[in-house]
Amino acid sequence: MVNNAPQNASQVLVLVGAGHANVALIRRFAMEPLVGTRLVVVNPDSVTPYSGMLPGFLSGQYREDELFIDIGRLCKQAGARLIRGSLEHVDTDLRRLSIRHQVGFHQAELQIDFDICVLNTGAIPGHDFPTMHPHYYPVKPIRELLTALPQIDQQMSRDGASIVVVGGGAAGIELAFAFRTRFGSAACVTLISKRPFEADAALSAAAKAIRRVLVDRGITCIESQAVVEAAADSVVLSDGRSVAADVICAATTVHPQTGFLTQHFLPSKGFLQ
Repeated sequence: MVNNAPQNASQVLVLVGAGHANVALIRRFAMEPLVGTRLVVVNPDSVTPYSGMLPGFLSGQYREDELFIDIGRLCKQAGARLIRGSLEHVDTDLRRLSIRHQVGFHQAELQIDFDICVLNTGAIPGHDFPTMHPHYYPVKPIRELLTALPQIDQQMSRDGASIVVVGGGAAGIELAFAFRTRFGSAACVTLISKRPFEADAALSAAAKAIRRVLVDRGITCIESQAVVEAAADSVVLSDGRSVAADVICAATTVHPQTGFLTQHFLPSKGFLQ
């Protein structure tokens, strides 16, 4: 069902970014439109990758086109205006957004007034340790990891090539399994976690089973060790050991994007003040 919101809508709801939360809002708006509300969606692209399917895509369970959500189609169903662009600045006093708008092959600045604005622009990687490794790839933003995938595949194409996944949370564990499937039994896959799995509330009940399956799949797991540095061909652990790495994939701490926020509006513990 298409929501034909009236042009004289009494309020404007702007969704910036097409993360999971905003995608859910667009779908909800398509099914149950808010009377008197015009919906505007701002996102750099008309499609967005779904992070929950990334391990399945990397292991060959999904095609690349299945990995992406068609934001343009969703907006059409919801009667929303999709603006391809990136957020440059938020003026909370004027309730105005400055957007770097993509028009064909050119960019222009666009001002959008809003009554309600939802920011769901995604995360950027943290800097947990210094790196000089030429093939260091954070998981987020996912689109950048996908762009780098041909380089990762090339580095891992020889027998005995090694990939180190840094981060022992659910994402890191899933990626380690996905890379084992993608690169086969000849590759060396290592998962490094700075804490034991039992210290993660989401993993503690399954910690023994996770270790068992990692061993079964030939994945080396190093727990209770932090990576303190990524050298040119290895990672250095907190106990001084080095682990060889042709490729490093970091599923570690991420931070919200804040470049468009004024100082008094910066996040506190992940939430906007």
